Amino acid sequence: MLKKVNRPHMPSWFDPECAQWFRDNFSESEFKRFMEAKNGMIETAKLNGIPVEDVNHYWYKGKNYSIHAKTKDVDFKEVTKGLIEQIKNNAPKFEKIKRKKMDDPVMFCISPTDPHFGKLARAIQTGDKYNLKKAKQKFMEGINGLMDLTNNFNIEQIVLVGGNDVLHVDGSANTTTKGTRQDVTGMFYDSFNVAFNTYKECLQMLMQICDVTYIHVMSNHDYHSGWYLSKVLDAYFSNCENITFNTSPADRKYLFYGANLIGFSHGDGAKDSELIDLMKRECKSTWSKCRFGYWYLGHLHHHIRKENNKIKSKDHADVMIIKDSEKIQSDMINVQYLRSISGTDAWHFKQGYGGQPKGIEGFIHHPIDGQIARFTKFV
Repeated sequence: MLKKVNRPHMPSWFDPECAQWFRDNFSESEFKRFMEAKNGMIETAKLNGIPVEDVNHYWYKGKNYSIHAKTKDVDFKEVTKGLIEQIKNNAPKFEKIKRKKMDDPVMFCISPTDPHFGKLARAIQTGDKYNLKKAKQKFMEGINGLMDLTNNFNIEQIVLVGGNDVLHVDGSANTTTKGTRQDVTGMFYDSFNVAFNTYKECLQMLMQICDVTYIHVMSNHDYHSGWYLSKVLDAYFSNCENITFNTSPADRKYLFYGANLIGFSHGDGAKDSELIDLMKRECKSTWSKCRFGYWYLGHLHHHIRKENNKIKSKDHADVMIIKDSEKIQSDMINVQYLRSISGTDAWHFKQGYGGQPKGIEGFIHHPIDGQIARFTKFV
């Protein structure tokens, strides 16, 4: 029968004291094998382009035992807190822009879902070219195009939806948050910088037109880094009174505007058939005051509009099918999956996905009449 040996708790194996702990608690030969295995893991990680500090689990198997070494969990909020404060302390000061009162004002909601900054698509492989340069170009082309289409409306507020897979991967290992490897262009910090500068330029442009509300939507490709990007934007514009940020990590966000109740989510969580009841339950205080309910979702990269769970229109390859009247009725909840600007990568092309129209979508909401116009800038 093996005798149980009580040893002091093993430090994190990245801790400098870990090697000494192993030497103190095991034989010299066992310590030697441990160090050889550890060095072998480091070499393997480097050969595969995986930063050693991103390795969270490591097994060492001895003759009569095995040891599972795990790095200490990182408190993401604590790590970013100091950095955010530094950005706020050095944020530029923006002079407040005074607005004139408008006749018959409306709100314009712009939702550039799934831009996937950092995604790589090669034309020779998929017929579609997409990289960081293309991502920024298409994003700004889409935003500018939408604003050109709304010249005849008196817009008093713009809602810009952020997040929604703004970044293609969630760290230096080039994987999604759950660990799925992706085709990428450049390093993860290149994607972060380009996305930050793109949204910064966009916000600076939109605030010249009217006050802006920025709403972050949590998503599956970049759950952590996408949220952090929005927090950095919030910090950068912390001295700007014309932009308001909602960067809470809630999976569902709501906006109340006149007779409109609008929900935002990525589309990878609760089923769209459940969103109607969720809106009623989570917005009890405002639900009775609204005539119109809307959900704007991403994730699918193509257009689908449902009215009380019945499909009204849907994108297919290179065409949109309209099943019946596009007029939106009052007392109905409309669930809409929105288009993406991102290219088709190798995996999706192989599976037969792709070919749907690409663009950024925007929606005009009247405080009394609900959604009165929808625009798409195809890119």
